[in-house]
Amino acid sequence: MKHQMETTKELYCMSVYPIWLPVKVNTLVIILLQMFCAYQLYTPAAQVFTTIHEEVSLLLSHMDLLSSRLRIVFHVRE
Repeated sequence: MKHQMETTKELYCMSVYPIWLPVKVNTLVIILLQMFCAYQLYTPAAQVFTTIHEEVSLLLSHMDLLSSRLRIVFHVRE
């Protein structure tokens, strides 16, 4: 496997198992395809909604903390 990987540029070994393609493909396309397939296979809709909700609430809390600290730094009165 190592010899084949060293001699073949069409063999991509950055995933769970090696992928051989008969055509030249950009590595980024393969990574995006694998991410899309994993997203479709392993992520139910409820989990996606919960993840988005958690990320938005975390982002809002970080923005609130940043704005309160910036007010302290610049001595802005409310």
